[in-house]
Amino acid sequence: MFYADSPFGREWHFLAKDGSEQAVSLSGNFVANSGDMLRLAAIAGRGLLYAPKFLVADDIDAGRLVPLLPDVRTVEFSVDAIYPHRRHLSAKVRVFLDFLARHFRDNAAWID
Repeated sequence: MFYADSPFGREWHFLAKDGSEQAVSLSGNFVANSGDMLRLAAIAGRGLLYAPKFLVADDIDAGRLVPLLPDVRTVEFSVDAIYPHRRHLSAKVRVFLDFLARHFRDNAAWID
């Protein structure tokens, strides 16, 4: 199963013990642009899923999905908040940025 908008195309990328990036080429024909659709397909037994933990944490906890490579590190992606550079941020932007920082800090499934 493949995420249609993956920056890696039909490859999954992992980090080796030495920190180098390793790519695994895949084959298959199930492509979706929805993480939830891929998650549901994996729950239905339609294939393997490479997904961020926040998408599948509840399913793992409930036993609907099982991690296959728990000791393998994956490549990291950043989350960026982009806003106009201003000397003083609006209250709305500041509150939203504070919310994001708190959310990622307090929800381990989003950063693990």
